[in-house]
Formats: sequence, C-alpha cells, structure tokens
Amino acid sequence: MGRNIAAGSTSLAYYGTDNVVASDGTTSYSHDASGALTTESSATGTTLALTDLHGDLIGQFPAPARR
Repeated sequence: MGRNIAAGSTSLAYYGTDNVVASDGTTSYSHDASGALTTESSATGTTLALTDLHGDLIGQFPAPARR
C-alpha cells in the first residue's frame, strides 16, 4: 500500500486502505467525507483544523466545550 507504519518511534494507524492517518498513538485525527482534516483529539483536548483548498493545515482553533 506504500504507507509508513511508523514515524520515528511513533506507530501510525490508518483509515481502511486509504493513506489517511487516523492516529499516531497520542492523537486521533478526524476527516470529512472528502478526506480533509477536521479535528485533532488528544489527552490535552480537541482542536478544530482549518485547511486550504490544497488540504494543507493552515490553522488550529480550540474546540468549543461540550455541554
């Protein structure tokens, strides 16, 4: 499949057979139906991701608190 199984000592998990990283062991990544990154969740909290038309991450914002 041509995917990295680790980045240094960090293991990577993927969604199905795609090259989209689901987790790096400490952070989980959520994507929309088109594959664009939407959120990052870790023990320290959740951030919303802002990506450009190329899919590059250009900003991160704290997620609103859940009620």
